[in-house]
Amino acid sequence: MAAENTIPTIDLSPLTGGSEGERHEVAHRIGAACTDTGFFMVVGHGVPQELISKARDCAIEFFALPEAEKDKFDRPVSVARIIRYPAVTKTPLPGQLRAGAHTDYGVMTFVRGDDTPGGLQVKHRNGGWIDVHIPPEAFVCNIGDLMMRWSNDRWVSTLHRVAVPPPDVVPTDRISLVFFATPNPDAVIGCFRSCIGAGEKYPPITAAEHYLGKLMKAGHSRLDADAADVLADPKPRETQTAH
Repeated sequence: MAAENTIPTIDLSPLTGGSEGERHEVAHRIGAACTDTGFFMVVGHGVPQELISKARDCAIEFFALPEAEKDKFDRPVSVARIIRYPAVTKTPLPGQLRAGAHTDYGVMTFVRGDDTPGGLQVKHRNGGWIDVHIPPEAFVCNIGDLMMRWSNDRWVSTLHRVAVPPPDVVPTDRISLVFFATPNPDAVIGCFRSCIGAGEKYPPITAAEHYLGKLMKAGHSRLDADAADVLADPKPRETQTAH
């Protein structure tokens, strides 16, 4: 299990060059992390640091393009994304975040993000938030809602967010390279046989049905929140842009 207030870092190199016992130990550590918080970091994955740095440089070049040029690359259905969190140059509102608390809809997410103040935080089951400090050579991996359903809730999809940096640090952009692993839309998601236990918690569903249901639920939640805001304060307000 992961230690209190930490996300484990797991060396994958034994999977390609280790003994059978070492490979089993890696699998055990991954399984324990997926059961605990659903988050872990990996090193020894074989992706050259030069390639990671080059991908980040390409992301910076992309965000420096004019909006008209960037629009040519917009593909909403793409599962690979580059995300820029602009430097925070104004005092944020109380409770404001760079990215609000959420879970990912798909199977797994792989992230290479800058380890800067105002970075990734994961909600621990004890209620607190864990700051995730990503080593330069590591990737963050986390379980998505679809994998949690597939595993009959054995592996957990955990709330996470991106914090606003403290006011005493030099404002800086944060670049995040993300890959969302998602099955084909017509793939049927039924419980793994090894995870049935006392019984299946969910009926089979296609990946497309699952995704659409999540979008509809998120949309209704946003409408309910907006209605509550209006009832609490019916005066017109300017929209606050998240950093």
